[in-house]
Amino acid sequence: MIERWANETALRALHRKEGELMQAQARIDALERKLAVVESERDNLAAVVARDRARIKAEGAAYARQQAEAEAMTNERTGESLR
Repeated sequence: MIERWANETALRALHRKEGELMQAQARIDALERKLAVVESERDNLAAVVARDRARIKAEGAAYARQQAEAEAMTNERTGESLR
């Protein structure tokens, strides 16, 4: 009788632990899904930043070219007016 009671008590404890493990696994699964979403958003933002950096670099180069051309034109005009 004591052995049966001990077995039933152990079995209840085992089922309780099994339930706790299932809940913990469900929380882990939910957190992994959230992490996947966050990682995806991070990757998307990284792509936006890379694209913006490339655009800014290209715009800076275009501005430098325009400034150089404008300066060259000014120098040509100044040289012509000095002659």
